[in-house]
Amino acid sequence: MLYGFAGKNISICYQKVRTITRGIFNVACRLTHQKEMIMRYAQIFRYVLDMEASEYQAKFVDPYAEAISKVPGLIRKTWMADFDNGEFASFYLWEDKGSMESFMASSAIATVAAEPFLKDLVITAIPVAEDASAITRGI
Repeated sequence: MLYGFAGKNISICYQKVRTITRGIFNVACRLTHQKEMIMRYAQIFRYVLDMEASEYQAKFVDPYAEAISKVPGLIRKTWMADFDNGEFASFYLWEDKGSMESFMASSAIATVAAEPFLKDLVITAIPVAEDASAITRGI
């Protein structure tokens, strides 16, 4: 799926997890109190930032972190920055696909994507393999 934000094309890859009947990599769904099947989703955002390390907090984190922390359905966001190698990423863990999709359709993500210092944004979305993740304390 390809989203366009302020003249930028952002590629988003929804990958399907194959169920392996033998082993720990079965995709697990949680049952809510209404007995509906809800599957958590994760996203990995990879991007380039055209800024100095000293600008990162003030230009990229401070303007957005508080608002992101209040997005419905977001369990956690992890920020990753390697200024020496120019590699940046964010990891989002969502309660469900609907919450993730609502965030992706929001003006908040469009505002971040439109920042002139943000380049080459690639977003991968994939269901969480909960059984396997529980073993390694990933959830």
